[in-house]
Amino acid sequence: MEESIGSVKVVSKGQVRWNDRMDKIMLEIILEEYGFGNASGNSWKPEVYTRVCLELLKQLKQQVHPANVKARIKTLKANYFSARR
Repeated sequence: MEESIGSVKVVSKGQVRWNDRMDKIMLEIILEEYGFGNASGNSWKPEVYTRVCLELLKQLKQQVHPANVKARIKTLKANYFSARR
């Protein structure tokens, strides 16, 4: 199943191994998008996930799907609340 993100074709939502550099890029974009008001309740607008995907592809040549970004945010959020206790 193919899907498009911008002008890039994404073939699969397979598992992605995230590293610190990927997390840093994602978090920088999310902070910037928060400043633009692109947060929607407890989530993000779809264009935020797409922007993270395109930026990871541009900077690291790492192809990810918006579902991977959503899952990573969910994991980081759970880790934060777990460590906070």
